[in-house]
Amino acid sequence: MAKEVEEGRISPALIVPVALVALLGVGVVAYTATREEEEPPTIYTCPYCGAEYSTEAELLAHIEAEHPGEPPIEELVLSNIQVRSPVAVGKIFWVTVDVFNPNTVETTGTITMTSPWEDSITVTLGPGETRFVNAFALSLDTPGEYLVRIDGLEATVVIMEILPAFVSNLKAAPQVVTIGEAVTITVDASNPNWETTVIYLVQLTGAIQAEQEVSLAPHEVRQVLFEETVTWEGYQYVYCDGLSVLIKGEIYVPPGEEPPPGAYICPICGFKGDSDAEIGHHAAVVHYGYTYPAGTINEGSFAGMGGSLVLYDVIDPNTKLFTLAHWAMGNIVSGEYLWKNLSSDQKGALKTYLREDLGMTDDEIDALFDSYSPNSYWQRWIRISEIAPGWLINGEPPPERHKHFKGWPAEWPVPDGWFLLPDSEYEYNGVIYVTIWTWVYD
Repeated sequence: MAKEVEEGRISPALIVPVALVALLGVGVVAYTATREEEEPPTIYTCPYCGAEYSTEAELLAHIEAEHPGEPPIEELVLSNIQVRSPVAVGKIFWVTVDVFNPNTVETTGTITMTSPWEDSITVTLGPGETRFVNAFALSLDTPGEYLVRIDGLEATVVIMEILPAFVSNLKAAPQVVTIGEAVTITVDASNPNWETTVIYLVQLTGAIQAEQEVSLAPHEVRQVLFEETVTWEGYQYVYCDGLSVLIKGEIYVPPGEEPPPGAYICPICGFKGDSDAEIGHHAAVVHYGYTYPAGTINEGSFAGMGGSLVLYDVIDPNTKLFTLAHWAMGNIVSGEYLWKNLSSDQKGALKTYLREDLGMTDDEIDALFDSYSPNSYWQRWIRISEIAPGWLINGEPPPERHKHFKGWPAEWPVPDGWFLLPDSEYEYNGVIYVTIWTWVYD
């Protein structure tokens, strides 16, 4: 998708062919309503009371006379122009935009396109509404690169006689393979053309060098399969046209025997360790900058969460889970009591404290935990001092208590000695919560 370059107001749009278009006499077709018949007269409607007028001047005079205290009506705002590219010759493609109404009343505006043909659409948005709009369906019959412009918004579309095939969904199974054994690699090859068969060379590079030539019928999607032998130890990438998959080669260890020293390898730098825990510990310290929390209640969790950081960073990339792993590791190295550190009785006592001392309902307690993550695994790493400030574990305060409480209902008054953290509002199930904080001295 081509993206917007700046924000614009609804006004005439312009389609500008690039390079030799003007000299070539490009044929352009707009798939929109014809304008041969006479259009009905334009009606100007007052956004405040609905009164209708035949000219804009009459409408403005009415607003000035009848609604002098109302805020002025601003134009609708255009943003995020998009077109699909590349597109085959003669095929329809849409120009789309996001339209925003900055006013507190329903507002109507016209999106107008001019050159090399004229057309327009009218949109009406509610107060504060943003809407994705399919503005114009276009078709171009000569190959080339074209600039689509609507006011200050621009996007480029490439028109081609034959669209190139492409690949997607690169996978390896299994991703951990004994050295000398086979790995199956699959990738989907797609022909986006509706009428033309294309020949496409699927190439693997990186740790595996292989290729297959495939003939793809019009609009065919075919899975291409490679069976290759893993010859390397540790983690290596296999690439295919910008896609990548990580595959680990392991030394074979007979059942009942211990793996040889250095059989576990860091996928980031190739460091060899004697266990997954050693690799996780190494990665957390060397690659992610964490300090081992020796002597604290959470030291046993350090290596495992280091392994999670590696997993969601390079082995099976997942931005959301990688962020959660960083959050959890930060809590682990704090040395504070976490939800996972509590016994069942202590967890029950904490929830009783939330209900009876802080006045939270069961739904609000659930919302508090879910605000960190709805997944119970990640909730294990919540700091007790964040969710229950002032609560005592076995009659003693948690060590190094945090100064913040994240789940305070916004409508409640801030307790004496506590302060509101600016810009901390969030909503859950229709309730607005904020973070409050105080100084705590052990």
